[in-house]
Amino acid sequence: MVRGVGCAAVKGWRMGSRRVGRGLGAVGLALALLVGMGGAAGAKPAGWRFEGTAGAEVAVPGGWSVNDYGCGMSGRPTVVRAEGMRNLCYTEEPADKEVALIGYRADVEYSDQVEQLTGEPVVTKVSGVAAERLAKRLPDGRYAGRVRIPSRDLVLVVRTLSETRTRRILDGFRLARTDAKGCPTESKRAKAGGVKGAKFVPAAPASVSLCYFAGGEYTDPEYVADLKKHGLKLAASHRLKGAKARALATALSKARPGPNKDAPKSQCADGVRPVVPDLALIFRDKAGKRLGTVFATFQSCKGRRLDNGKRKAKVTEKLLFLMMDPLKVGYSWSALPAAKSGGQG
Repeated sequence: MVRGVGCAAVKGWRMGSRRVGRGLGAVGLALALLVGMGGAAGAKPAGWRFEGTAGAEVAVPGGWSVNDYGCGMSGRPTVVRAEGMRNLCYTEEPADKEVALIGYRADVEYSDQVEQLTGEPVVTKVSGVAAERLAKRLPDGRYAGRVRIPSRDLVLVVRTLSETRTRRILDGFRLARTDAKGCPTESKRAKAGGVKGAKFVPAAPASVSLCYFAGGEYTDPEYVADLKKHGLKLAASHRLKGAKARALATALSKARPGPNKDAPKSQCADGVRPVVPDLALIFRDKAGKRLGTVFATFQSCKGRRLDNGKRKAKVTEKLLFLMMDPLKVGYSWSALPAAKSGGQG
């Protein structure tokens, strides 16, 4: 089955889109968007947050949604990253929609608006890595920009109604080994374990980082060997806090012991095994200290389970929804047990 899916002043910046662009011609506006108007690269203005994928992240206004793009999109502002499986239909992007798309080049640079971003890019750096930055105003009136990191095949594309906002988002592009949600950006750096006591997960965590690597099964021997050596890049992440973190921990603590049964052979290719778990859940206390990490593997035919490093437990559809829904990505599963009354299957 498949399940889909205002800013504050910063030192060196002048508030208000009209003030920044006033008196600038097309060339001057492009230069303002390209070089920025002060502030540290990779900075996050007050009230903004970071969202990212594949070892990169970008600062966006705090009220922006995640992955409200493509089939059935609304006109509301959104940041787009690692959409995963999604419905296929055509919905035209509203001319006043504000959007920041971050990810691998093939996943991001596919729209008519991107084709309109022409010209000679400015050579710059993102977190010390060579990059190219290009910006201009689109015929529909939006202020657009793009930053490419060729060595990582990563791209950020931005379209907003304000040159100030577009520039700030472009300035907020950065690389990270551990992202703002507390997730390692490489699966090989996530290790199950650390949970103390008799419970399967920590009883009352202050937060839970949901780190989605989109693992699974692979049949190409060379690709499998490469994955075992290098792992996968983080696809998406989210941090649950307070009551939401405790509610997830309570649900996971009721998971039935032992791994899941293998999916029916009719649904699986021969000789394939999961290489990388789909999801790492990192539990932390109020001080940010790690209390333990649990892996969830569910998109494969074999090896499906919850794993806290010492014990295994079963994934159910209900648990899967609780873990994956906050991430706002499409994902798949096959023949998981339904939850029983009073428990988690």
